[in-house]
Amino acid sequence: MVDVSNPLLPIFAGAYDTPGDLYGVFIAGDYAYLADYMEGMLIIVSILDPVNPTFVGSYNTPGFAYDVVVSGGYAYVADAFTLQIIDVSTPSNPTFAGSFDTPDNARDVYISGNYAYINDKYSLQILDISDPPNPAFVESYDVPFLGRFYRDVAVAGDHIYLGETYSVIILESGSPGCDYIIGDVNGSDSYTGLDISYGILFFTGGPAPTYECECSPHGVWYVSGDVNGSCNYNGVDITYGVAYFKGGPAPIPCPDCPPGE
Repeated sequence: MVDVSNPLLPIFAGAYDTPGDLYGVFIAGDYAYLADYMEGMLIIVSILDPVNPTFVGSYNTPGFAYDVVVSGGYAYVADAFTLQIIDVSTPSNPTFAGSFDTPDNARDVYISGNYAYINDKYSLQILDISDPPNPAFVESYDVPFLGRFYRDVAVAGDHIYLGETYSVIILESGSPGCDYIIGDVNGSDSYTGLDISYGILFFTGGPAPTYECECSPHGVWYVSGDVNGSCNYNGVDITYGVAYFKGGPAPIPCPDCPPGE
């Protein structure tokens, strides 16, 4: 711990020795959550008195704990071949909540909203964690191999940043798992009057739109059908679409689920 009350003169404040190699740290409230790589362990330390940090609890993970992020009472540990999800609502007694096997080597994790972004050495893995004990795969992206491992991941706005030894790869995120063309409900890759007809048939018992996705916080729905920005697909979108093709206002996507491309 370093006292930075004077940013121009940082000074040593205190320390806590971990049994192995400390690879990751996350601060939440009065606690520091430590990812101990060699021991494969999540360690929770009270920093109520930063000069004298004290042990509170620990949890042995099955792999090598590279990184940890805490959100909503759960600690998400990038643990080599899995993402381990630990219930830390009682810091003195952390317990297993769930896990997700990654294809390669989970080295870093970042939480944004209901999504976990995992740097998996050679790929980016995105999970839906709206139900933390049951993380669900959303999508993955194979990053270009530049001869070195990817080590870090961060998300800001509509971009995902993947760090490796000498460079940063920047990806445009849009809405995870929701790459669609607004208004296209019949799968033609365009929005035309045929989509209006298809929608009318759907609302009178015909076939469902060809594309749906899970877009938090709205669940799984026909996101491409929403053309009036209401974050719902209903008959009002049909009326809006008819008006658009007669010279009315342009389609508006759900602001929570913008098209990914």
